[in-house]
Amino acid sequence: MIGRTDEGSNQSTDITAERNQGWLEFASKVSGEWDGHGADFTVEGKSIELPESFVPEAYREWEVKVFDWQTQCPSPAQLEDFVLSYGLIRLLPTVGCEADAATIYSSVERTVGGEGSNVFAFAYQSSGSYVAVWADGDNDASKITRVGALLD
Repeated sequence: MIGRTDEGSNQSTDITAERNQGWLEFASKVSGEWDGHGADFTVEGKSIELPESFVPEAYREWEVKVFDWQTQCPSPAQLEDFVLSYGLIRLLPTVGCEADAATIYSSVERTVGGEGSNVFAFAYQSSGSYVAVWADGDNDASKITRVGALLD
């Protein structure tokens, strides 16, 4: 346990307890499975259209361009070990009743903290907001993935 005593005071403040409390608040708010949408962008900031082979025929018939994936992001945080697991599941676009039977296109799992963590940067607030940066592939710093969540 790390502690500090303010000069001229007999009171000791437990720094570890303060850190643990912030993590406990963060972990309780961020843990869950989050549904949403995600898109890819060029270095110029332009959205990238999904390849036609992934887009349902109905969208092509209606001449609708699709730029986003439906996503599911499980993010359980381990309270005692200061570990956050992050999953990104991309689902193929669906139309109408097909939405009940979504098909997984890709799935990625990453970890912040603990053994095997290859995170380059991670910052969090006890509110549940965070940002994390990982290298794509074999720790290639020229290809990174940034993940962020802002929770109210």
